[in-house]
Parts: sequence; C-alpha cells; structure tokens
Amino acid sequence: MGMGLPGMSVSEGERLQAMRGLSKGLFLQAKAAERFGLIVRQFTRLFCRWRVFDDAALIARQRNRPSPRRLEASKRVRIEDL
Repeated sequence: MGMGLPGMSVSEGERLQAMRGLSKGLFLQAKAAERFGLIVRQFTRLFCRWRVFDDAALIARQRNRPSPRRLEASKRVRIEDL
C-alpha cells in the first residue's frame, strides 16, 4: 500500500494507520470501529472500500466540492442587502 496521500487530514491519516494495522492482524475491526466512533458495519464497509481503492478511499469524497445547500450568488447578494 502507499504512504498516504498529501491531501489527507490528520484523522484520515489515523484511519489509514488503523487500516494497515487491521490488514496485518494487529487488532480487531470492533476495536478500530470503537476508536473512530463508527459501528462495526460502517468500519467494515470502509475497510472493504480501502482494500479496493487503496488510500484514496479514506479521503472525504466531498472535499473541494461546493455544498449542495449553497445559495446562488444572486440570492446571497439580495440577502446581504437586507
């Protein structure tokens, strides 16, 4: 596996270390899930995704995308003028 990606946050890097430890058999999925505040099912899905897509699977997929709740610029200007 790779060394991680340059754009990874600290929490994503910690998850990467957990994935690597889990793949080496150093601990159980239940302990890793508890450590990150996930249920075992969520962690298992994340682990499977990591095995398929490598380190990029751990980076938030919404990064560098506008929020779906973002207002149009014209609406934002009208609200600011109120």
